[in-house]
Order: sequence, then C-alpha cells, then structure tokens
Amino acid sequence: MSLSHQVSQQTRYEPTVRVTYRIAGFDRPNFVSDIADSVPQDDSFLIRTLAFEADGIQAMGVLTIQIQHGIQPMYNLTQRLRSVQGIAVCKNFMSDYSK
Repeated sequence: MSLSHQVSQQTRYEPTVRVTYRIAGFDRPNFVSDIADSVPQDDSFLIRTLAFEADGIQAMGVLTIQIQHGIQPMYNLTQRLRSVQGIAVCKNFMSDYSK
C-alpha cells in the first residue's frame, strides 16, 4: 500500500470540528501572539482565521480553529484561550462538525 493511500485513508475517517471564537480583551503588547501561542502546535489544531482590531485599550477579534479528533480537544482549547492574560471574553459562537 502506498504512503499516499495510507494518508488518505487516515484523514478520510477522522472527524474534524471547525470552531470560531469571538475574543475580547485588554490591548497590550503580544496579546494576539499569546492567543496564537495558546493553540497547540501539532497536527490536531490548525489556525484558519486570526483577525484582531485594537484601539490601544481594547482588542477584539475572531479566531477560527480546525480541530481533528472530536470534541474533547475543543474544550481543552477553550480553557487554554481563557487563560491568556488580558482576555475578558472568549465565546465559541460558531462550530461546524464534519467527518
């Protein structure tokens, strides 16, 4: 069996979740970098959208993550995001479940 066939079989059956978070917090240096760094750096999490605006006091934005392997990693990610210094609101406002 070829490697490309093995990879396509694995990814075909893994469920994915695309989750979009609305995030608001206090503007500070590296705020957006810290949010991006809170997303695990492995193949289970892919940042699809990261867009923020800030006015020097408040920062607001959207973060969309594609998560492999089901729902539990989504809960863990939400907890990680909420632990970033300066975040006041972190709400999941849209999820798309697919296989």
